[in-house]
Amino acid sequence: MLSWKINPVSLKRLSDEMASLDKKVKRRIAKNAAKRWSALVIKSIKSNINWNEGTIQDYLDYKVKSLKRGQILWIGVGSVAGKRIRTESNAGTAWVASKVRWYNDGWTPVPKGYKSGKQGRGWRKGVRGIGGTKIYETKFVTKAQQQTQSKMINIVADEIIKAVNQGIS
Repeated sequence: MLSWKINPVSLKRLSDEMASLDKKVKRRIAKNAAKRWSALVIKSIKSNINWNEGTIQDYLDYKVKSLKRGQILWIGVGSVAGKRIRTESNAGTAWVASKVRWYNDGWTPVPKGYKSGKQGRGWRKGVRGIGGTKIYETKFVTKAQQQTQSKMINIVADEIIKAVNQGIS
Protein backbone atom coordinates (compact mmCIF):
# COMPACT_ATOMS: atom_id res chain seq x y z
CA MET A 1 0.00 0.00 0.00
CA LEU A 2 1.35 3.39 -0.96
CA SER A 3 0.58 6.68 0.69
CA TRP A 4 2.07 10.14 0.57
CA LYS A 5 1.50 13.64 1.86
CA ILE A 6 1.57 17.01 0.13
CA ASN A 7 4.17 19.38 1.56
CA PRO A 8 2.70 21.80 4.14
CA VAL A 9 3.36 25.04 2.20
CA SER A 10 1.49 23.85 -0.90
CA LEU A 11 -1.31 22.40 1.21
CA LYS A 12 -1.76 25.74 3.02
CA ARG A 13 -1.90 27.59 -0.30
CA LEU A 14 -4.54 25.19 -1.68
CA SER A 15 -6.64 25.31 1.49
CA ASP A 16 -6.62 29.14 1.40
CA GLU A 17 -7.82 29.03 -2.23
CA MET A 18 -10.60 26.56 -1.44
CA ALA A 19 -11.78 28.35 1.71
CA SER A 20 -13.98 30.73 -0.28
CA LEU A 21 -15.72 27.96 -2.24
CA ASP A 22 -18.94 26.14 -1.39
CA LYS A 23 -18.76 22.67 0.19
CA LYS A 24 -20.27 20.89 -2.82
CA VAL A 25 -17.90 22.67 -5.18
CA LYS A 26 -14.92 21.65 -3.02
CA ARG A 27 -15.99 18.01 -3.19
CA ARG A 28 -16.44 18.16 -6.94
CA ILE A 29 -13.04 19.82 -7.39
CA ALA A 30 -11.37 17.16 -5.23
CA LYS A 31 -13.10 14.28 -7.05
CA ASN A 32 -12.33 15.65 -10.52
CA ALA A 33 -8.69 16.22 -9.54
CA ALA A 34 -8.47 12.70 -8.11
CA LYS A 35 -9.88 11.21 -11.31
CA ARG A 36 -7.46 13.17 -13.49
CA TRP A 37 -4.52 12.17 -11.30
CA SER A 38 -5.61 8.51 -11.30
CA ALA A 39 -5.78 8.47 -15.09
CA LEU A 40 -2.28 9.97 -15.16
CA VAL A 41 -1.01 7.25 -12.80
CA ILE A 42 -2.49 4.50 -14.97
CA LYS A 43 -0.86 6.01 -18.04
CA SER A 44 2.45 6.07 -16.16
CA ILE A 45 2.01 2.46 -14.99
CA LYS A 46 1.46 1.34 -18.58
CA SER A 47 4.61 3.14 -19.70
CA ASN A 48 6.62 1.52 -16.86
CA ILE A 49 5.75 -2.02 -17.99
CA ASN A 50 8.88 -2.96 -19.90
CA TRP A 51 8.03 -6.53 -20.76
CA ASN A 52 5.52 -8.05 -23.16
CA GLU A 53 2.46 -8.04 -20.90
CA GLY A 54 -0.74 -6.91 -22.54
CA THR A 55 -3.06 -8.62 -20.10
CA ILE A 56 -2.10 -6.49 -17.09
CA GLN A 57 -2.55 -3.29 -19.09
CA ASP A 58 -6.12 -4.29 -19.97
CA TYR A 59 -7.14 -4.65 -16.31
CA LEU A 60 -5.77 -1.43 -14.79
CA ASP A 61 -8.42 0.83 -13.31
CA TYR A 62 -9.05 3.41 -10.61
CA LYS A 63 -11.79 4.13 -8.10
CA VAL A 64 -12.50 7.37 -6.23
CA LYS A 65 -14.77 7.24 -3.18
CA SER A 66 -15.97 9.88 -0.77
CA LEU A 67 -16.01 8.63 2.84
CA LYS A 68 -17.19 10.03 6.18
CA ARG A 69 -19.85 12.21 4.53
CA GLY A 70 -17.41 13.83 2.16
CA GLN A 71 -14.65 14.51 4.69
CA ILE A 72 -12.23 11.91 3.31
CA LEU A 73 -11.44 11.17 -0.32
CA TRP A 74 -10.17 7.64 -0.99
CA ILE A 75 -8.32 6.99 -4.26
CA GLY A 76 -7.53 3.45 -5.37
CA VAL A 77 -5.35 2.85 -8.44
CA GLY A 78 -4.22 -0.58 -9.61
CA SER A 79 -5.42 -3.81 -11.09
CA VAL A 80 -9.04 -4.90 -11.04
CA ALA A 81 -9.68 -7.44 -8.28
CA GLY A 82 -11.38 -10.74 -8.92
CA LYS A 83 -10.43 -11.13 -12.58
CA ARG A 84 -8.66 -14.16 -14.02
CA ILE A 85 -6.49 -14.20 -17.12
CA ARG A 86 -4.90 -16.90 -19.21
CA THR A 87 -1.27 -17.58 -18.39
CA GLU A 88 1.48 -17.44 -21.00
CA SER A 89 1.66 -21.22 -21.28
CA ASN A 90 -2.13 -21.49 -21.68
CA ALA A 91 -1.98 -24.20 -19.02
CA GLY A 92 -4.45 -22.41 -16.78
CA THR A 93 -5.47 -19.06 -15.41
CA ALA A 94 -3.99 -16.61 -12.91
CA TRP A 95 -5.42 -13.79 -10.83
CA VAL A 96 -4.57 -10.38 -12.30
CA ALA A 97 -3.95 -8.79 -8.89
CA SER A 98 -1.52 -11.55 -7.91
CA LYS A 99 0.35 -11.18 -11.17
CA VAL A 100 0.66 -7.42 -10.69
CA ARG A 101 1.91 -7.95 -7.14
CA TRP A 102 4.51 -10.51 -8.27
CA TYR A 103 5.83 -8.18 -10.97
CA ASN A 104 5.82 -5.13 -8.71
CA ASP A 105 7.15 -6.58 -5.43
CA GLY A 106 8.90 -9.67 -6.73
CA TRP A 107 9.12 -12.95 -4.84
CA THR A 108 11.89 -14.75 -3.03
CA PRO A 109 12.45 -18.45 -3.67
CA VAL A 110 13.99 -20.72 -1.07
CA PRO A 111 17.74 -21.12 -1.68
CA LYS A 112 18.75 -24.43 -3.25
CA GLY A 113 19.75 -27.13 -0.84
CA TYR A 114 17.83 -25.71 2.12
CA LYS A 115 15.58 -28.21 3.91
CA SER A 116 12.74 -27.03 6.08
CA GLY A 117 12.74 -29.93 8.53
CA LYS A 118 8.93 -30.04 8.48
CA GLN A 119 6.81 -32.72 6.88
CA GLY A 120 3.48 -32.67 5.05
CA ARG A 121 1.44 -29.52 4.62
CA GLY A 122 3.49 -27.53 7.15
CA TRP A 123 6.78 -27.65 5.20
CA ARG A 124 6.46 -23.97 4.20
CA LYS A 125 6.49 -22.79 7.81
CA GLY A 126 10.07 -23.96 8.12
CA VAL A 127 11.28 -21.84 5.19
CA ARG A 128 9.67 -18.51 6.06
CA GLY A 129 12.14 -15.67 6.22
CA ILE A 130 14.90 -17.62 4.50
CA GLY A 131 15.93 -15.12 1.86
CA GLY A 132 17.04 -15.82 -1.62
CA THR A 133 17.48 -13.44 -4.52
CA LYS A 134 14.38 -11.41 -5.42
CA ILE A 135 12.91 -12.37 -8.79
CA TYR A 136 11.13 -9.76 -10.96
CA GLU A 137 10.68 -6.86 -8.46
CA THR A 138 10.21 -4.21 -11.15
CA LYS A 139 8.39 -1.73 -8.86
CA PHE A 140 6.44 -0.46 -11.88
CA VAL A 141 3.44 0.63 -9.76
CA THR A 142 5.66 2.28 -7.12
CA LYS A 143 7.60 4.15 -9.81
CA ALA A 144 4.36 5.46 -11.34
CA GLN A 145 3.23 6.83 -7.98
CA GLN A 146 6.58 8.53 -7.45
CA GLN A 147 6.55 10.02 -10.95
CA THR A 148 3.07 11.53 -10.62
CA GLN A 149 2.69 12.57 -6.98
CA SER A 150 4.21 16.01 -7.57
CA LYS A 151 1.64 16.72 -10.30
CA MET A 152 -1.33 16.39 -7.93
CA ILE A 153 -1.03 19.99 -6.66
CA ASN A 154 -1.07 21.38 -10.20
CA ILE A 155 -4.11 19.26 -11.07
CA VAL A 156 -6.03 20.55 -8.02
CA ALA A 157 -5.05 24.13 -8.86
CA ASP A 158 -6.29 23.64 -12.45
CA GLU A 159 -9.62 22.31 -11.16
CA ILE A 160 -10.00 25.36 -8.86
CA ILE A 161 -9.34 27.68 -11.80
CA LYS A 162 -11.92 25.80 -13.92
CA ALA A 163 -14.54 26.10 -11.15
CA VAL A 164 -13.89 29.82 -10.68
CA ASN A 165 -13.98 30.49 -14.44
CA GLN A 166 -17.33 28.72 -14.70
CA GLY A 167 -18.67 31.17 -12.11
CA ILE A 168 -19.21 28.56 -9.42
CA SER A 169 -18.26 29.73 -5.95
